Amino acid sequence: MDPDDIEELAMEFQGKTIGGWGLVQLAAGTGFAAYVMWAGVLMPGFCRVPLKLQEEAALKMMKGTCLNMQDLQIMNKQENEGEDD
Repeated sequence: MDPDDIEELAMEFQGKTIGGWGLVQLAAGTGFAAYVMWAGVLMPGFCRVPLKLQEEAALKMMKGTCLNMQDLQIMNKQENEGEDD
């Protein structure tokens, strides 16, 4: 867009009021933009998977593989939690 086109467009809208419907559209557009930003960027940081589910998923993936020291520590932790109940 040329600067002349922008000036012509500005002259067209100069002196006009937004009005009720324009205000509703502006509020809806701003709210939608804020929601998209929240849902796309901020919300994933708040969604956390409980640790117990993470451990179960990890153990399912490792089923049939050779265990190492870290795997044994996880299993030991789960056994200790079961004894506390």
